[in-house]
Amino acid sequence: MCRYRAAACAALVAMATGCSTGPAPLGKDTYMLSNTGAWSWSSGDGLASDLLREANTFCLGQGKQMMPVNVKSKDGGFDQFGHASIQFRCLREGDPQLQQSTLQRGPDLVVETRQR
Repeated sequence: MCRYRAAACAALVAMATGCSTGPAPLGKDTYMLSNTGAWSWSSGDGLASDLLREANTFCLGQGKQMMPVNVKSKDGGFDQFGHASIQFRCLREGDPQLQQSTLQRGPDLVVETRQR
């Protein structure tokens, strides 16, 4: 009975937080993760935090350190689900690039000017 209850709780947590499909390679030692929340009230920053933890685990599995490069997130609302995406690098311990973070926060609003 407890085993079924634990499985049901795990399923509810997965539904509530959404799931990423794993890191996608972007280049040498550089990856991207993204996730869309399962509910319209999902927190974009909460989703980004989950992705950063997943990225850290991924890099540690390679014996490397995770360094975030870019984080974008948007909270859910009445008409949209929360979403987050991150870009990160997996670098060897002692890599000089680990000394200073190059983290960039994605823009909240993009204004495009079109001229005819």
